[in-house]
Amino acid sequence: MKTSTRLRCATAVALSATAGGLLVAFPAPASAAVSCASPVYKRQYFANTTLTGTPKKTDCDAAVNENWHTGSPASGLPANNFGVRWTVTRDFGSGGPFTLAGQAQDGLRVYVDGVRKINLWKNASAIRSASVNVTIPAGKHTLRVDYANWTGLANVKFGYTPRASASVDKVKPLTPTAVSATYSATTRKTVLKWARNREMDLAGYGVYRRLSGTSAWTQVATTSATGYTDTPPATGQTFLYEVRAYDKAGNVSTGSADRDVTTVDKTPPAKVTATVVMGADRDRESYVISWKPVPDAVRYRVLRLDRGADGTRSWVVHTTTTGTSFTDYEVQLGISPWYRVEAYDAAGNVAPATTADEVNGQAYWAARATDVTATYAGNNEALLQWSLPSTLSRSIRSASCAGLVPRPGRRSHQRRTARPSPGSQKATTCASPAAATSSSTPPTTSRWSPTGWRTYGLFPATSSPWTPRPRPLP
Repeated sequence: MKTSTRLRCATAVALSATAGGLLVAFPAPASAAVSCASPVYKRQYFANTTLTGTPKKTDCDAAVNENWHTGSPASGLPANNFGVRWTVTRDFGSGGPFTLAGQAQDGLRVYVDGVRKINLWKNASAIRSASVNVTIPAGKHTLRVDYANWTGLANVKFGYTPRASASVDKVKPLTPTAVSATYSATTRKTVLKWARNREMDLAGYGVYRRLSGTSAWTQVATTSATGYTDTPPATGQTFLYEVRAYDKAGNVSTGSADRDVTTVDKTPPAKVTATVVMGADRDRESYVISWKPVPDAVRYRVLRLDRGADGTRSWVVHTTTTGTSFTDYEVQLGISPWYRVEAYDAAGNVAPATTADEVNGQAYWAARATDVTATYAGNNEALLQWSLPSTLSRSIRSASCAGLVPRPGRRSHQRRTARPSPGSQKATTCASPAAATSSSTPPTTSRWSPTGWRTYGLFPATSSPWTPRPRPLP
């Protein structure tokens, strides 16, 4: 039991002017108005057990829990035959099941909105107790506790508590109100605030978020406070927030009014997965790069790995397009090109392509001879002459002369002449590797006089005569 030390309230003082012009102070009546902020009780002391007449003293009390033993409850009051009344009007939120419990020596009565719920009103030689389960409706209601001491020991205690068992409490909390949401583009955070619920059994609040245009809410936090700071995705989209209250029995309120924020867009689109194939334009050595659309992308950038004459390698932007394919032309001969494709959104965000995003067609257009001429050389023989790009290496010339199959190239025309008699074919000859790789001595020309021929590769040389390696036609 706690002692009689209580909250003090200011005592009103009245001033009166006498005939001599002096100001005389005198105490205001004990019944003067005293304001106590809910849920604090207003307490009134009476010099009788009927709690009638003007209170001798009025103050504020945080709880009904007194033990005066055999003494006086306050200055100016008797030790016996006195009464004390506590009253409070408070907001019970959504209401629900409560337990009212009290004990006293001597008399005790408890009222809810003027209706008596506990009655232990008699002079007793021992402490008596009582409790009752009640359902208090939503909103504001008034509790009143009356106590009387006739003689002897004087003590009293009272409390009211919600019944938080899930099997008993089926009342949802009230929906949170005054919800606000403020987004900062600098911090990329949303600050939410709301008013505190009035339920005594409130356990906390759930904060929910969903993308505008969708219906599924995601719980981003639970808190016992009346505010929360969230970090929504920085995608430039609009998000909605709502707050729900939940009590100790697990009941959840409906969602508050939605509050929307639009975030800054700092999120790049996903990486692009591209493919490369050889195109249909043989004359311009075409390659087709294609990819599937990427969500949130408004344009794509295609880069190609270019090799300089000095051997340097650099990624060069070859086009920017809103489509999902690009045809590239006239890349370096004899090289399988590499590409990267990057997606940009409307805010200019991009996830830069890396080595893992590079694509290669695994095939390429081989170098082709130019300025090809064919002249009849007599003796049923033809002389072919051509020029090749100077970028081709001498190693290709050596491999061709050695009889290896070179990379696929442009094939010569087929020609058919009169069939010779069996055994009239001439052996194909080739210069030695030393001669083939010499920059000053052209390779030895191979000749053959069949009824016809088909070429399998071109012998790289600059303006060098050559008769193709034959395969007899049927």
